[in-house]
Amino acid sequence: MFDQKSNTSSFSVGLCILQSFGAPLATLIFGVLLAQIFEKLLGITADDLIAGTLLGYLVFTVEGLVIGYTTQVLIPRAQQSGGGWVWVLPCSVLAWGILDQFSRNPKRVLAACCISDPAVDEGIGIVLITWPAVATCFYSVGVMLASQPAKTAVGVACRKAIASVRPKSW
Repeated sequence: MFDQKSNTSSFSVGLCILQSFGAPLATLIFGVLLAQIFEKLLGITADDLIAGTLLGYLVFTVEGLVIGYTTQVLIPRAQQSGGGWVWVLPCSVLAWGILDQFSRNPKRVLAACCISDPAVDEGIGIVLITWPAVATCFYSVGVMLASQPAKTAVGVACRKAIASVRPKSW
């Protein structure tokens, strides 16, 4: 009864729920922390809105990809358990926000949802909705990339390095 090996390629409801809510939250937390660190290292001030916005998009893109790739390497059934569809909920919230802004003021949609504009909302919409939506899209890309066999020496080495962090009990 207890000596049967579990099927690691089957769908897991718990993992699907964890990814659906945990991935956007994790990308939000890590993305904000990393963006703050890089802003300090690069000397980007609050006055430089374009550089801060571009840095945010870059940080959330890369960290979403890395978190998704790492998740798939550590938990091989992440893709089968909804890892490729994590982006749906955050992007739905983003789409709702864009439509809401469009119904209020069609000329300010881009400023409210895609770039920092202190006159609109001081970038809160970007930090809490747009950047995590971008990160979860790249989370799904990372899961898909890691679910494919490694074809280069760099890919193999990267997966070995990530897998070496995995606890032995997994």
